Amino acid sequence: MANYHILEKALDSRNAEVYLHLPIPATQTTAGSALSDATLTYRRALKEKLEKESESHTIISIVPGTDVVIPPATTSEMEDMQAGKLYEYHHSFRFSGLELTNAQRRLEVRNGNDNEIGVIQMLTDIGTPGTDIWNEVLEPLEWWGYKENV
Repeated sequence: MANYHILEKALDSRNAEVYLHLPIPATQTTAGSALSDATLTYRRALKEKLEKESESHTIISIVPGTDVVIPPATTSEMEDMQAGKLYEYHHSFRFSGLELTNAQRRLEVRNGNDNEIGVIQMLTDIGTPGTDIWNEVLEPLEWWGYKENV
């Protein structure tokens, strides 16, 4: 399974639509820590959130601006997404210039440039609380599942 794939590149070669498979940590959420419930993890929260958002409980990529759907490459990938182990994150990547070769574009997507964070850094940052990618993907799940009687 690939860590990321590109479903579309702009005609002007300035942007690419990158879909990144972010590994979700199996650590407790804030709700889990508050309740001493080891089962309230980011993976469980993501799984329940995806189930709530999707009646069909399937996760697919959609090519931007079209009706073209791309199912996960393998059954294993689909199972990991449905279990909350992976999150498919959409990132609109802007290249540093129009004169880049395809090899240079691939390197920028991987490593980033002066204006954009690269895939390698995003894969690192998803495990680091307080980073932009953590705040966007995992912070909303911090209190998922919290229940209390007063």
